[in-house]
Amino acid sequence: MTRSIGLATGLMMALLSTLARADLIQNERFAPPGQAYQVLAEQRGGNWSLKLSVLPDYYVYVDKLAAYTAADGVETTLSLAESDWIDYPDPLFGTVKIYENDHQLAITESPNAGELWVRIQGCSKKGLCYPPENRLLAIIVD
Repeated sequence: MTRSIGLATGLMMALLSTLARADLIQNERFAPPGQAYQVLAEQRGGNWSLKLSVLPDYYVYVDKLAAYTAADGVETTLSLAESDWIDYPDPLFGTVKIYENDHQLAITESPNAGELWVRIQGCSKKGLCYPPENRLLAIIVD
């Protein structure tokens, strides 16, 4: 009987904690993911890069960022050179590598013909994480 009361109390505390967090998130204003972190592709000569812009208090997971081309139903992953990442104590995944602010990430090989896409996932430091998404990139030729 005592164990049942302890378990019920623990479940009730977890539920209240979840509701309090949900209320906090609901009352907070968060930027949509397309504003919280933006990505553009740039080509200069034969060199390609991704330009990543992250708003203050937001971040992007390094290991959740990937570029790929898609043509005729075939995806080809492109290698990205990592740049000035930070170790961050993420509440969901433990210590992870993240990008904050602005970064220029070199694509180490030239993309094949087709569409250039990026997979990306990020969070707000105020407790909201966005689901992973795929974005078709706008390409800026210099």
